[in-house]
Amino acid sequence: MINTGLEELEMMQAHRENKPAEVIELENKFNNKTIDYNPFSPTEAGAGMDIIFKKAKHNQLERKIHQLELLNKAYEVIKDAQGYILEVKEVPAGDATEPLNSTTDTIEPIEEAGAVEIWHDTAIKETTELPMPTHCLNDKKYCAKEYAGLMAISNRGSYETHRYLYKNKFNTAELAKDLGIGRVTLERNIKKLEKLDYNILDIENTKSGVVYKLHYGAIKEDGTLNKFVTINHLMLKTLACAFNSNAIKIYCLLRYMTTETEFNIMDNKWLAEQIGLSSNSKNNLDAITEIVAQLELCGFIETKKENIFKWDEKKGKEVPQITKKYRLRTFTEWQNIQNKVKNKKIEQ
Repeated sequence: MINTGLEELEMMQAHRENKPAEVIELENKFNNKTIDYNPFSPTEAGAGMDIIFKKAKHNQLERKIHQLELLNKAYEVIKDAQGYILEVKEVPAGDATEPLNSTTDTIEPIEEAGAVEIWHDTAIKETTELPMPTHCLNDKKYCAKEYAGLMAISNRGSYETHRYLYKNKFNTAELAKDLGIGRVTLERNIKKLEKLDYNILDIENTKSGVVYKLHYGAIKEDGTLNKFVTINHLMLKTLACAFNSNAIKIYCLLRYMTTETEFNIMDNKWLAEQIGLSSNSKNNLDAITEIVAQLELCGFIETKKENIFKWDEKKGKEVPQITKKYRLRTFTEWQNIQNKVKNKKIEQ
């Protein structure tokens, strides 16, 4: 018998269900402040104790899957609508569907409902958000453009820690053309991504073909992920096709550092250093200025300038200095600006 700790978990949940409503309410308020972000959905953070039990059960069942695989036993997985594992059934080898394990993911059918477009056999949806890593932004070898392209046509993995993409799902030359680069460049940069120390891309041979595994976050000791952001699917596809790697790095950094409701101060020197560029180079600082201007022009961000006073050692007094503040634009704002740009092109 495989011990996964599920019995203890169910006892805890049963114990909680017998608690007074006011006690549960206090627990929920506390957990709403401390709960970790869950990559299944950007709106689940703060969902309270029920989400915690779901996550705990999901993690316990993932360990059961791992144990079954070590024993070379067949199994079936039942998930809920959010992707949480509800049950893992051990079945006779001949009756099992293909295991959803850490080395083989099943190819998902194209779900066209709600899709804005189909791109490389992938439904691009306005309601979908996809993850992008932030812990490797300062590595010059991190090809963010190519990674964004792969992420935009990827599928959700069996585990929370990765998404996946079968090489035979897309045509490398056609994807490269859409990204505005050559086929050889795309293939070379995918190899660079695989060799990065951050382990954001694994390439494996499976019975279903070569699979790219996109490990988008850093795994903490408790098994949850951090150091990544989520970007609207349509916006990510646009970034991959229209911007270079440094611009995509800057946008991911801004998503990590600011919000859609508040302006935050950041200067060009700091932005350059965070994406692996020297802040002593005028060319680099000019490149940051141009990237910011293009991101704003295309509706991804909004900036405004503000005078602040800083102490000047040479002058021995506070002097005014112009700073730039950044805010993320919402998907609706971005879409409206994109439509205006398209309409202007049509009029011309």
